[in-house]
Amino acid sequence: MLIRRETPGDFEAITEVTVAAFETLAISRHTEQFIIKALGRRGR
Repeated sequence: MLIRRETPGDFEAITEVTVAAFETLAISRHTEQFIIKALGRRGR
């Protein structure tokens, strides 16, 4: 397993995986991808 820092090229895939992971959860407001994107911006 290779662990590395995120790159700008990763963001689209991260968004797609996050949307897919939460799309069927009744408790989701389907905003998780926006939260992750905002946290990523803060971490830079």
